Amino acid sequence: MEIIACIFSCIALLLSVAGYYINLKLYNQNKVFDEKIRAYGEIAKALNHVVDILIDNLHEGRSLRDEKPKDYEDNLDDLADEIDEAIGQMHGVLIVNILLLPKKVVEHLESFSNFIDSGENFDIFENPEKMDSLVEQLATRLEEAIYMMREDMQSEKLNSGLQKRLTGNIGHKIFGNE
Repeated sequence: MEIIACIFSCIALLLSVAGYYINLKLYNQNKVFDEKIRAYGEIAKALNHVVDILIDNLHEGRSLRDEKPKDYEDNLDDLADEIDEAIGQMHGVLIVNILLLPKKVVEHLESFSNFIDSGENFDIFENPEKMDSLVEQLATRLEEAIYMMREDMQSEKLNSGLQKRLTGNIGHKIFGNE
C-alpha cells in the first residue's frame, strides 16, 4: 500500500514539475509576443514617420528649387537636416528593437533603412526627376516592411481567431447578442 502511495506521489510530483515548465514556457512565449507587438508598433511608427518626412520635404524641396527664392539653398539644407534627423531616429528605434525579431524581418528592415540612407538618394534635390520614382519606391518598401511584420505576428490568423472567439457563444453571452 505504501508503494502505491509513493508511486502516486512521484507521479503527482512529475506532473507538477512538468506543469510548471509548461507554464513557464508559455509565460516566456507570451512575454516575447508582447514585446514583439510593442517593438513592431514602434518600428512601424518610426518607418512611417521617416517616409512622411522624406516625402513632404522632397516635395517642398522641389517647390523651392522651382521657385528659387533668395535663401532657397539654406532652406534645402534645413530640409535635408530634418530628413537626416528622422533617419537617425528611425535607426535608433530599429537598433533598440531588433533583438527579438526574426532574421528575415531584420534583413528586410536593414534593407529599407539602407535604401533610405543610400548615397544615391543624397542628390535628390539636385536631380528632382528622380523624386517620383523615389517616392514610389519608399511607399512600396514601407508597405513591404509592414506586411513582413504583420506576417511574422500572424496578424490574419490572430484576428480570425479573435473574431471566432468573440462571435462564438461566449462572445454573444458577454456582449448580450444571444
